Amino acid sequence: MPDIHFAPIQGYTDHVYRKAHYELAGGISTYYSPFMRLEHGEVRRRDIRDISAENNSGVPMVPQIIAADAIELKQLTNVVRDSGYRRIDLNMGCPHPPQAGHGRGAGLLTRPDAVREIMAEIASTPDMKFSVKMRLGLESPDEWRQLVDILNDTPLEHVTLHARTARQMYRGVPDMDMFDAFLQQCRHRVIYNGGIKTLADFQNLEQRFPSLQAVMIGQGLMANPCFATECRQGRQFTQAESQKVIMAIHDRIFSHASATLQGDAQVLTHMQAFWRPLEDSIDRKLWKKLIKTSSLSKYREQF
Repeated sequence: MPDIHFAPIQGYTDHVYRKAHYELAGGISTYYSPFMRLEHGEVRRRDIRDISAENNSGVPMVPQIIAADAIELKQLTNVVRDSGYRRIDLNMGCPHPPQAGHGRGAGLLTRPDAVREIMAEIASTPDMKFSVKMRLGLESPDEWRQLVDILNDTPLEHVTLHARTARQMYRGVPDMDMFDAFLQQCRHRVIYNGGIKTLADFQNLEQRFPSLQAVMIGQGLMANPCFATECRQGRQFTQAESQKVIMAIHDRIFSHASATLQGDAQVLTHMQAFWRPLEDSIDRKLWKKLIKTSSLSKYREQF
């Protein structure tokens, strides 16, 4: 059975969520931090805080970065190294315009010269191990073809491929045939990512690609935190089983939010964001109350 990696999701899978999920839901072999980036030439302090050893003790986590060129990559690498890590995942798949439009994430997929320079920087940094997360392409599902030889010539731990284009965002059917073509041509270990949301999805992927050593799941795990354990056990949890785990994760996150955020409004907004992907995993009436409540005091009354 392939290992399951938890894809990073901006605004959700911070160190509080990762630790709670690892200890209470389980089933994950590797977590990734939401990507660290440069902002006005510096790495945001909250991003550094998120990957600190203190906040990630005991959790198998790899910091992820996003960079437009070798210069940015080197600066981010130095920060990750200073935080005590020797592993980095490079995001070459983010489809969102604020990043892709500036040549980062999926914006790199049509810039082979920039990718070549970045890979040369990776090759010249032997004290760090790198992996890459990417998509089939920015606009076309065959744009990976101009990059695969560059990746093959670079020492990488693995390549995670989301089997959609950036243009598709998270919509539409993943292109399994194109993923298969990439799998045949890439000499690195390849991890599948994209559209795995049900136990049947996971089992069908196993059957079609029996050589896969790992699968990365993001939205499927946000909608059902027990999903990885379900895959490992080969059974779907009952709603009562899932809700018990979700409530335990909630209590950890709510406790941290109450202690660190400023004011009831911030705490309520944070917790409603937690519930938004979980519509199908808990009692429908309870979910509606949690999403629609207008005050923290009314929110507390639901538990």
